[in-house]
Amino acid sequence: MTVLDKLTYAGNPENIAGLPSDRVELVVGDICDSALVDRLVSEADAVVHFAAESHNDNSIADPSPFLETNVRGTYTLIEACRRHGVRYHHVSTDEVYGDLALGDPARFMILPI
Repeated sequence: MTVLDKLTYAGNPENIAGLPSDRVELVVGDICDSALVDRLVSEADAVVHFAAESHNDNSIADPSPFLETNVRGTYTLIEACRRHGVRYHHVSTDEVYGDLALGDPARFMILPI
C-alpha cells in the first residue's frame, strides 16, 4: 500500500508508524502533482481518496487551499484512475452535506459502483 500525503498541518508520518514497512510506503507529495499521481496510480490496484482540506470554516478567509486540494486534487486522482483503469473510492466528511437532523433519511448517500 502506498500512502500519498503532503504532510501539512493535518499530516503526520506517525499515523502509519508501526505498520509493516514492506507493505506500507509513505510518499510525501501533493495530489495535485499529476506526474506523481499518474506514476503512483499506474502501480495501484485501487485508489482510496481521503485527502482534503478540513476545517471548512477556514475556507471563508481563504478558499484557495480548499479549491486546490479538494477540487483540483480530486480531479487529478480521478483522471489518473480513468487513464489506468484503476478503481476509485472517495471518502469524505459529513460536512459536505451540511447540517442534517439526526433522523433525516438523507444522512447517508450510497452510490452504485
